[in-house]
Amino acid sequence: MRNLSLLLAVLGGVVSLYLSGQVWVAGLAIDPVLGAQRIQVSGADATPASALSLVILAGLASGLLTSGWGHRVAVAIAALAGLGVAGSAWW
Repeated sequence: MRNLSLLLAVLGGVVSLYLSGQVWVAGLAIDPVLGAQRIQVSGADATPASALSLVILAGLASGLLTSGWGHRVAVAIAALAGLGVAGSAWW
């Protein structure tokens, strides 16, 4: 069970990091002075999930390398970062 939860957490961090680099919205803005401008908004512009994805992956890596209280703290930080990613995606 522990291996499955770690695998799912790593998968979530990697997917979130990948999606934060993708273009989420693309459009064309027409301004009378500047003319037409193409606008693209990436996931990193829309939400801070890219930084939190790195925190998830770092927390999980340090959780695997430590034991005792260090393990608990690292996994708790990774879990809080995961909640932050979920909250920013929901918002």
